[in-house]
Amino acid sequence: MNRPYQTYRTGVALAALALVLGGCSGYSDVARPVFKSGQSDETAQSQTPMERGKSYFAGGHYGLALEAFSAVLARDGQSLGPLNAMAATYDMIGRYDLAERYYERALAIDPQSVEVLNNLGYSFLLRGDKANAERYLQQAQAIDAANAMVQANISLLQQVAADRTEPATTAAAVVQSTLVRPPEISG
Repeated sequence: MNRPYQTYRTGVALAALALVLGGCSGYSDVARPVFKSGQSDETAQSQTPMERGKSYFAGGHYGLALEAFSAVLARDGQSLGPLNAMAATYDMIGRYDLAERYYERALAIDPQSVEVLNNLGYSFLLRGDKANAERYLQQAQAIDAANAMVQANISLLQQVAADRTEPATTAAAVVQSTLVRPPEISG
């Protein structure tokens, strides 16, 4: 075999080995996420899993929020707050199928939860399903007519419904452009 070619192959193999071993080193000097609230990852770690999930959610770190909320649900799968939080987080990443499952579980626990009904209505609004959005938002309004988030989402629904130039499939784009905050989470 040609000596320069053999040297080249050996060099490539050593470089590949260095990359593989370097990736497995376990130490990472990568910066930790900083949240909109100014909290560092270390601060988030000192919180309860629910508080940590809320911080991650507020900072737009939805994967980490799901992980934190899942930890809460692993201890108590019948807790309304974490179920609603999981659903709202899935809404934010566009996994409406999973969001709806968690909203249904939450409503099975408390069918009169204004927060869950409001968020489920908002979820349907994000999908462009105005009929179901109206159904759930009206249920929430019937329970608590003074709730500001319910009123904001009903106004948003009316705005989307009045915009006849846009097909229903683009309702999510209209919703996203209005700067209405994401679904509420508590617990």
